[in-house]
Amino acid sequence: MKKRHYYILLFTSLAVIPISFYGLLNNAVSKKYELNDPSDCISLETGQDLCLWENILLGSIGGAILLMLLCIYKLALQKR
Repeated sequence: MKKRHYYILLFTSLAVIPISFYGLLNNAVSKKYELNDPSDCISLETGQDLCLWENILLGSIGGAILLMLLCIYKLALQKR
């Protein structure tokens, strides 16, 4: 891949991290106010599975971090 492709992927992964973190924070507030029992996962208001959304957001943060590290590594190798 070309150098600019790695830069595009790097900046995209940098943008995904704060957006996913905001979604994770929003999900935590929803879990606090929309559940009767902390061990429940289904929202009483919307009927959504909040634990599933939490896992999706954590996975997207992890994937973005891995992609960011890969791009940094590849760009460092190209500078040599």
